Amino acid sequence: MISNEEIKQRQAQLDSEEVIFEWEAMYPAIVGKNGKLIRFCIGALPMLIVGMLLTWLVIVEDAYIMLFPIYSALILAFYFVYCLQLSDNRCRYQLTKKGVITYTQQNIPESVYGFFRGFAWFGMGVCVVAAVVVGPAVFVGAGAFALMSPEFNCEVRHSPISRS
Repeated sequence: MISNEEIKQRQAQLDSEEVIFEWEAMYPAIVGKNGKLIRFCIGALPMLIVGMLLTWLVIVEDAYIMLFPIYSALILAFYFVYCLQLSDNRCRYQLTKKGVITYTQQNIPESVYGFFRGFAWFGMGVCVVAAVVVGPAVFVGAGAFALMSPEFNCEVRHSPISRS
């Protein structure tokens, strides 16, 4: 069995090696002939069902003014489910003499990050105003909104070539 120190040494050697060949590939979250249709259905069907139920509730209660905010929220929810949960993966491979380095990154549009950053700032502002009115316990909510702000997600895997 290889110890953690030996793994770290091999990774350091792999990082210091000269790159011989490099290539990129895009992998969809759901593969197959109908992958895009399946991704759309996974994102849209729950929103469609919730929209139909809320529309029925609005019609029964005669509150038609609520339809616009409900449908706006459903469209935004579908967009974020589609972009965040079902996004493609971009992989970059680097071949060295000692092994292969793999970089994996989710292909998420920048508009999604911008929306979540704005929403997080708005939530933190609301919590600060509430802290002035209610008390300092509300800063727990500000911390939660700060954690909602997404960061750049890149996963690196090292695959040293084993020689026996």
